[in-house]
Amino acid sequence: MKTSSSAAITGTLGVVLGFLVWVLSPRLTGFREPWDAAWPFYSIVVFLTGMVCALIRRKIDVAGFLGVWVGQILALLTMFSTVDWLGVGIISTLVFGAINYLPGSILGFLLLKVVQTRES
Repeated sequence: MKTSSSAAITGTLGVVLGFLVWVLSPRLTGFREPWDAAWPFYSIVVFLTGMVCALIRRKIDVAGFLGVWVGQILALLTMFSTVDWLGVGIISTLVFGAINYLPGSILGFLLLKVVQTRES
């Protein structure tokens, strides 16, 4: 798969899952903000997104992370009627997203390398 097309795929996947983690949080967890739910919900979704994106790209993926961040910002803009806290939301989603996404992406990349090593 070409690098640009795999980046587009992981970026789009990131946007969709970043948006859905916020939109589905009230239904799945009972909390409007996903990080207010029981600890693993937000962390697991973003971590697994990082892992899947690394497996798709076959490297530690930044496009998926940017997609997750953009998806969360879009969710904040559509879910909340006031933008008083938008700046805090943008920074929080960047920080919490990075804390959860990047380890997932690294682990996905390492798993891929282990599998490739065993196959050769």
